[in-house]
Amino acid sequence: MKKTIKDNYSRDINRTNKIIDHIERTEIIRAKKRVGSLPYSANMDLKFLKIELKNTEERLYSYNPKQSYSELQNKLRIGSEVVVYFERLSGSEIKNNIYRLDLGSIQILGHSEYKEKEYFAGIVMLVFALFVMIYSGYLVKRKGLKNKWG
Repeated sequence: MKKTIKDNYSRDINRTNKIIDHIERTEIIRAKKRVGSLPYSANMDLKFLKIELKNTEERLYSYNPKQSYSELQNKLRIGSEVVVYFERLSGSEIKNNIYRLDLGSIQILGHSEYKEKEYFAGIVMLVFALFVMIYSGYLVKRKGLKNKWG
């Protein structure tokens, strides 16, 4: 199920799935993701950090826009006990499904940085759409494009 912006901002960490377990392995994997919609879409090759826990089969992935995971991997040592708040994935999909990851009493990953980036991107898109609408109106009124089209 695709999350809307409203879902991302109204997410309650207490209503997500929670696991307390030990790290078995971390691995950087590559996945192709389609960005945009047809006919203006592109495939991007993205890196995700896959975290495997000892006593669960849940698939846990973290996405970093900077594509740098070495600092996170250094903190997540094999055998370390972690608390993971996550969304269950369906089928073979690969996406950022870790909302929060705590190592001891320290929060290592959080969803707030993703919320901030989505909020900023939404504002930029809104301003751009408003600009396009105003500029289109200008072209139709001032440049006489209405007569050429009709």
